[in-house]
Amino acid sequence: AAASIGQVHRAKIETSGEVKDVVVKVQYPGVADSIESDLRNLSMLIRMTGLAPKGLFLDNVIRVGRDELLVECDYEHEAQ
Repeated sequence: AAASIGQVHRAKIETSGEVKDVVVKVQYPGVADSIESDLRNLSMLIRMTGLAPKGLFLDNVIRVGRDELLVECDYEHEAQ
């Protein structure tokens, strides 16, 4: 398992004879697709083990986590 969803690399590109420094951000294959199943598994594990503190609205925590992770995976939106 990786602690990151991708890697960032420095690069140079040449356009019209001009060399520009750029950053290339590469997402690990399958990261975005695995979010839903990973969160379902996490939710089930927390419920089965009773690890969640009383009063925690686990469904809300999972929903917010899902939303945030999906935003992190949207490199096109981030580039705008």
